Amino acid sequence: MDNLAVELEAPTPNVKDGTNTENPSRPAEDDVDIGREKEFLGHEDISVENKRLTIWLKRLIPSRGMLVALLAAIFFTCVNVSLELSTPQVHPHLVLALYPNVIMALSLICIIVTRAKVLYNRKQYLFLVVSGGAYATGATFVTLSISRIPVGDAVAILNCMPIFGGIFGWILLRQSLRLLDLVFTILCIAGVVLIARPSFIFPASVENDEVDAIGVLLAIGAACFIGFSITAGRKLQEMRINALCILFVNAFFIFFINAIICTVMDVWSAPSPSYYWGLSLAPGLFSFLAQMCVLFAVKMERAVMVTIILTLGIVFTFIMQIFIIKIIPHWYSAIGSFCILLSCIGMSVRKVNEEEVDS
Repeated sequence: MDNLAVELEAPTPNVKDGTNTENPSRPAEDDVDIGREKEFLGHEDISVENKRLTIWLKRLIPSRGMLVALLAAIFFTCVNVSLELSTPQVHPHLVLALYPNVIMALSLICIIVTRAKVLYNRKQYLFLVVSGGAYATGATFVTLSISRIPVGDAVAILNCMPIFGGIFGWILLRQSLRLLDLVFTILCIAGVVLIARPSFIFPASVENDEVDAIGVLLAIGAACFIGFSITAGRKLQEMRINALCILFVNAFFIFFINAIICTVMDVWSAPSPSYYWGLSLAPGLFSFLAQMCVLFAVKMERAVMVTIILTLGIVFTFIMQIFIIKIIPHWYSAIGSFCILLSCIGMSVRKVNEEEVDS
């Protein structure tokens, strides 16, 4: 019995290949190492899965930049709704001559506080003038459009501006234009046709819904001019021109153009009742807040993702149109707006994929 106890307590001899010859039930050293490696590899698989889960959760949970962009979309919606509420009582050009003063005052204060550089060379001044003139023309067109057609339809057509921006970028800045861009452009045009409902396509019963053709053309013109302004704005960013200066110049041109029109048409007057003073100046405040939110959002989130969030302004505008202005959109307009929304999001996603491939 004693010999048996000693044999059990003694170390078990192993041969050189690591196999256990005396006690097969006891694992060899190599088997233990292999088990440890398998356990370690299992932990690696779990950690990789955890990382993937974390990445997907981060994608599902909105970032601060996306939330700020969402706030900007709400502010832009407030701009359009306040224009819709003010233009029936106040002349559209008078509104356009009043609210830019709020933007100029606030942006000038920010320029002074931040000590932004405002002295530029002639080439930069030229691009500032071109961009400001195009943006002012587009803003004038969209306000006139809102005064003639429902605000939801006007904003939906206005959101075609990324399509025009992509076309102008391809022509002027030599940016890539792919087959998918053509598909999204056709989808966007289909959306505009559904909103406009021209008589040569739709039957008379649909035509009698009183869609103002001039209002639709003004909205398309606004999208075209603002799309060109976006393209010029990319060039201004390459020239390192301060965004606050661009904001001030755009507001100045809106005021300058419409002040001349108000003088020629003799429509200068004080909004009455005083309630409409607030509605006439509110677009300036909301526009400034929206554009500042966009500036902050772009610093925290990719510009393409910010653009996608801003397209939700179409949805917010229709919601406010139904509950505040009490106008139910035609179902053709709803489908057309959805097509435009899909085209804008699709083009933005395509740009994201292109950036990832290039990087």
